Amino acid sequence: MVDKKGKKPKVVVPKPTKKAKSSGTIWWVVVGVVVLLIGVFWNDPIDDGKPVVVPTSKMSKKQVAQRRESLDCVNREDDSYCDSSAASGSCDVAPGWMSVFCAASCGTCELLDPKVRCDENRIGYKRDKAWETGSVDALFSNLGSRFPEYEVEYLSRPPDGPWVVRFNNFVTEQEADALIDQAGGNLRRSTDQGEFDENGIQEQVESTGRTSRNAWCVDECERHPDVVSVTKRIEKVTGIPKKNYESFQLLRYDLGQEYQRHHDSSQEDNELLSGPRILTFFLYLSDVEEGGGTQFTDLDPPLTNQPRRGSAILWPSVLNEDPTKIDHRTYHRAMPVIKGTKLAANSWIHLYEYETPNLWGCTGSFTELED
Repeated sequence: MVDKKGKKPKVVVPKPTKKAKSSGTIWWVVVGVVVLLIGVFWNDPIDDGKPVVVPTSKMSKKQVAQRRESLDCVNREDDSYCDSSAASGSCDVAPGWMSVFCAASCGTCELLDPKVRCDENRIGYKRDKAWETGSVDALFSNLGSRFPEYEVEYLSRPPDGPWVVRFNNFVTEQEADALIDQAGGNLRRSTDQGEFDENGIQEQVESTGRTSRNAWCVDECERHPDVVSVTKRIEKVTGIPKKNYESFQLLRYDLGQEYQRHHDSSQEDNELLSGPRILTFFLYLSDVEEGGGTQFTDLDPPLTNQPRRGSAILWPSVLNEDPTKIDHRTYHRAMPVIKGTKLAANSWIHLYEYETPNLWGCTGSFTELED
């Protein structure tokens, strides 16, 4: 893992909610009567072109309970809730969360073992690399000439340092407002990742080194036209498809809040199906009167970029020579806000396809939502 001062933030994997909410984590489009039957049980971002997942369970809640009682494993969540969710089809629609927290109700005790649950052949996963040797330089070296409309500015570049690029005109006023509005009342205290448990799930740990609040842009947020337009713009710039992306993480830093030195990726992430985070696209949604800069702490001298609404910065987390190895030069911190409020959004991009492992609970921590 990244050192104690710089553990990666949690990532989002599907969990069916107990109440319908605007926030949640599942990507599948469900129409007509299917929405009425299962809509309250699922929550993950959708992606146009993805197949519709329709629940196949034809068991009643009573039948589910009878099957559960005959099995050796137990639910981590409440039995009644798990039985209702399973009878409504959530074992099919949110297989990752359900196979960990409601394994007995789903009849999938074997999937508690992450080696079984996350087996590439079982989930039909093809591990194609987004980057090879030389891909980092190939992307960054000509961004200015390819995208003059975004007013590209190089803040750092080889051989003196890593690539760090600022887009002075990347997010429109309307898009920034949409991302801010979609966060709404869903902001929660930011957490770091702890240790993996026996089911392959990471503990979520509050840290004194990370005091911001965040919300994940999923469900209605991710489908919002202005959010879609920003995502497509990032795809155009990076040349990497959305299926390799985590959902936007929306951030709010109030007076004195900060995120101390950390790295967005870790070498151990190569053991996950989605691989390490290779790129961070960081969007600034507000101006900050004083403080709140993004500082690359390990450069000499340290490089600080001050937030400006509508701008964005992009940097790699891995080396040009080997995209499976972490570039330690891109350790950074969010400096404390001295005056004003910092609003921003993270887009993290992985070496391999992220959506399928995320669906199956193979990418780290689950999001726990309050009712």
